[in-house]
Amino acid sequence: MGAATSAAQAQRLLEKYRLTKAEVEDHSSEEKIAEGLFEFGGGILARWEILLAQGIAQANACRIYLSGYRGNRQINIIGR
Repeated sequence: MGAATSAAQAQRLLEKYRLTKAEVEDHSSEEKIAEGLFEFGGGILARWEILLAQGIAQANACRIYLSGYRGNRQINIIGR
């Protein structure tokens, strides 16, 4: 597919979905992405709690790690 064909297809899609070029351009460098650490738990964690946290983290492009010691574990979710 040539550049002209790609540009024409892009224009058709913009018109079809009633979008402007400004709405679809990459603004990722301008966006502020929330970063942080979310902690929960404290005590004995069930396997389902860890799996749930892992699923939530993966769905949001984050990771989990466990901290603490036996009987007082904490789930930490970190990412953007």
